[in-house]
Formats: sequence, structure tokens, C-alpha cells
Amino acid sequence: MTMKDKVHIEQHPDLFLDLEPIDSEDAAILHLSGLIDSSNSDHFRKQAQIIIKSGYRNLIIDGTRTTFLSSTGIGAFTALLKLIREKNGSLNIYGMPQKIYDVFQLLGFTTFFRFYSSREDALQMLGSDVEPDTTFPLHFKCPVCRKSLKAPKAGRFRCSSCRVILAVDRSGSVHLG
Repeated sequence: MTMKDKVHIEQHPDLFLDLEPIDSEDAAILHLSGLIDSSNSDHFRKQAQIIIKSGYRNLIIDGTRTTFLSSTGIGAFTALLKLIREKNGSLNIYGMPQKIYDVFQLLGFTTFFRFYSSREDALQMLGSDVEPDTTFPLHFKCPVCRKSLKAPKAGRFRCSSCRVILAVDRSGSVHLG
């Protein structure tokens, strides 16, 4: 009997969950379709507990078909992350629609969760201890005119006020030029 045979996931009218085991015995992709809000966040939590208790400690969440995630839904994700960390596992998320990712970011949860743009990237980082890059977006003051600026990623930028060229490296250091 495989681990997949042991896990029975109950569905909810607003949320379809599908578990796809991957090569590793303790890893799987959890495909979400629909929404997670106050009406079904407890259901999601219970199903996540079943998945973790069955032996999956490394999970990837496929968010490509997620249509809505309330703050209660983010709380359910946080509970899942806590369970996974208790088992020394990892949680990666890929394909989350931009509007939902923006909610995670607005609430400051992008520092706790690891988001990836593709399934391949999420699979490659599964089980790693690499923490998510929390450097960007970087908020800083122009070293010349002191105007508040924002760099979405490392690179070269021009200050919108004094027009000086600035370089921001991967560690978040700001230099002229």
C-alpha cells in the first residue's frame, strides 16, 4: 500500500484538493482549486493535518487554480506551515495568482512562506533549508537627495528626484553608479 492509498481527502463545495505524491516518499504537491475563506478554512486545516499525519512532511502547494484566499485562509496556511515545521519539513508555494500573493505581501507573510513562479522551481527547492529572499522589495533613501525610493530587485536605477544612477546589489546595499 502506498502512502497515496492511505490519504483520503474530503472535498468541500468551494475548495477542491488533490494530492499528487512525488518521487520522494515524504513529499507531495497539493493542488488547490477554488477558495479558502472563513466558511472552509477549518476544512482545509483538517485535511492538511491528515496529509501531514500520513507522513508527508515536504509539501508544495499549487496555487494556479486558487481563486480567493481571505485572511482566514492565510491563517490556515500558517497553521499548515507550523505543522510542517514541527516535522522538520518544508512548504513551497507556486503559481499563486498575483492578487492573492499581494495579500500575503501586504500582511507581511512573504517573509514566512517561500513562493516560486513555477512547479520546477518549487520542486528544486523542496526540502531545502534556504530561507526566502526578504531583501526585496527594498525601501531606501537616495544617498544624494534623501528621497524615499523602492527597488523591486537588484539592479541599476535612476533616482526620480535628482536623477543620479544608483546600483542595488543582491544583499540590498545601495551604491552610486
